[in-house]
Order: sequence, then structure tokens, then C-alpha cells
Amino acid sequence: MGSRAGAVDRTPGARARLLSLRVEHGFRRCTRHRRDETGNPEARRRPRARRLQVAERNPEGFSFDEAWETWGEIAITERAATGGERSRERVAALNATLGERWAVARGSAKGMRATVADYMLALTRRDQLITTLERFFASWDAFICPVTVCPAIPHVPFGTPIDVDGEKVPYFIAGTAYTSPFNLTGHPSVVLPVTRAGDGMPIGAQLVGRRWSEPALLALARKVGLITGPFTPPPGYQQ
Repeated sequence: MGSRAGAVDRTPGARARLLSLRVEHGFRRCTRHRRDETGNPEARRRPRARRLQVAERNPEGFSFDEAWETWGEIAITERAATGGERSRERVAALNATLGERWAVARGSAKGMRATVADYMLALTRRDQLITTLERFFASWDAFICPVTVCPAIPHVPFGTPIDVDGEKVPYFIAGTAYTSPFNLTGHPSVVLPVTRAGDGMPIGAQLVGRRWSEPALLALARKVGLITGPFTPPPGYQQ
């Protein structure tokens, strides 16, 4: 789970890479001998230790570009319908800073002028994306993927472009690229600390599970947390 295992490819239409995790359950036959009260060896069965299988996978048929665009369209349709003129002005300003390069911006632009029929079609696309992920979770227990496109972002004014590998990424994209697809589909996630960047800023990963699986996902996160360790504040910051 290195910091670049799921790095965002910032070209349009790029496929995000995810690590998928599966816990294999079951028992194996094994014998261990101990002396019973009569002195005879006694063979006993014991549970097999659970094994974690990790593979780099992308759910078949799931388009992250479609998820980003659909999320942008639904979110802005609802905001524009209920937030009044001020809300529409803020969305227009955000779209102006993003441009057409980003799928979420294309969806946001659609949401600004969406009709009721457009909104219903977007909800249908959302249902299709949910079905695709749920099919994937029939075989896998969780995704492991980044939370943001970079280590933790220092405190900067909202809208400040974020430097990622020498490229300026819009603040909004840097903070939402990996979380918004699962906000759209309703799949729960747990964020865990993984490592630190060269400047000491933390790098996290999120475990994403199937819908309504919060208890099982939290239990799995506790096990993964035994490997990743607890969160500690970076130098100069207090918890």
C-alpha cells in the first residue's frame, strides 16, 4: 500500500487503479499433540488463520469518469434547485476554475441547466453504477485506494491549486477525486493512516466496502490498522 499504489492519472478518461482485498475464511485440518489426563496424545482441530488476498483490480464495467460526471450533475442539480441565485453563482465560479477537462466539471455544468427528466436519467445512471460495484463486492471484501491525489494538504485558502508531482491540480479535484464516486453510490469507507511523505505530511488510504456493510468494514479496518499503525500528527501540528 505504497503512496503511489493508486495515484490518480490526471488525463481525461483515465482509469483509477484500486487495490482489492479479500479475506479467505475456512478451516484446515491440522493436528497438534498434547497429553490428555491419561497421558495419551490427543489430536485436535484448530481454525485456519485468515488470509488476506490483495490484487490490483478495477471493477468490470465501472467507469470512474461516469461516476465523477454523474456525481457532479446530481449534486449541482439539487443545489441549484434549492440554493437560490447565490448558490448558482458559486457553482458557475467553480466551473470557471475547473474548465471542461474534469469529468466532475462537465457534470456540474449539466446540473446547472438540468430538467427533471435529466435529473431522473442521472439517478438511473447512479443505480447502474451501484449495481456494478455491488457485483464486484460479491467476490471482494473491500477496495484499498487513496483518499486524495496527494499527501495531506496543508492549510491553504479554498481554491488554491495543489502541486502534485509538478502539476497544478484544482483544489476541489485534489480533495474529492477519490471520495466522490463512493459518495455517489453510497458505499461506506474508512480512512486509515499509511505512511508519511518526505515533508512529514501523512498519506492515508481508504477501505471501501459494499453498501450497508459498516460493521464488517470497521472490523476489517481494525485488522488492517494493526499493520498500518495509529495516526500521529505531522511535525509542527498538534492532535
